[in-house]
Amino acid sequence: MSEEQATVKVSQEVYRRLTEATKQSGAASVDELVGRIIRDWLTGAGVAGPADGRERMSAADEKQVEDRLRSLGYV
Repeated sequence: MSEEQATVKVSQEVYRRLTEATKQSGAASVDELVGRIIRDWLTGAGVAGPADGRERMSAADEKQVEDRLRSLGYV
């Protein structure tokens, strides 16, 4: 099932830079890359939940995971 699409306007310079970034990222298109960037930013900013519908971890849970990874030598 495909999501409904909308148009976002950016300057030609930004579009040129996005085109280069698309080649480096492995995204199939500028649209795909921009969608990823915006979804990731919205999720990280707490404005929208993850695309898979799962809830974000609480700050306490994130700290617990970080502490555990640090104790294992990963962080």
